[in-house]
Amino acid sequence: MSDLFCAATVLVAPLPGRELDALASRLTDRRVAGLYASADLVADAAVVRLAASLDLPTRPLDGLHRRGVEEGEAQVVGRVRDGLDSLADLYRGESVLVLADAPLMELVLPRLAANAGPAAVRGRQLVPGDAAVLERDADGWRLAYWPPEPVAPLEPVEPVEPATRAASEGAGTSG
Repeated sequence: MSDLFCAATVLVAPLPGRELDALASRLTDRRVAGLYASADLVADAAVVRLAASLDLPTRPLDGLHRRGVEEGEAQVVGRVRDGLDSLADLYRGESVLVLADAPLMELVLPRLAANAGPAAVRGRQLVPGDAAVLERDADGWRLAYWPPEPVAPLEPVEPVEPATRAASEGAGTSG
């Protein structure tokens, strides 16, 4: 970030998500100046609850709708870039939260950022309750953070009592 104006920081979190409460608690230490979502999600109950917890209105952002059947990859990246560029111009030196469809953002964000590309995030998805972090200044977009691969929880293992183990081992032997 080598230019003279402050970079805009855009936090991108996936929807739908029951984990929006977790996201809200993770954002309590960060000053978020705006909250945006696609027009069809602005009135979603979870989005409204998140907006209330952040004490922000939710505003619609053009370009965040899901990919159309006839729409090519370049068109999708272009329309989302246009929407995010408009936010970056409005929120220089500030952070803004964008709620969007995860597959859409997983397609667009790596292609938008000069320091990334599809290979940089391959196999790692936007995780509910977390947010990717993009920064934009006069040099363009930079991917500052992408959620790490989620770690699968271990399957619970039933403890085996020594008496049960001995009985099961003895059951397979014949005298």
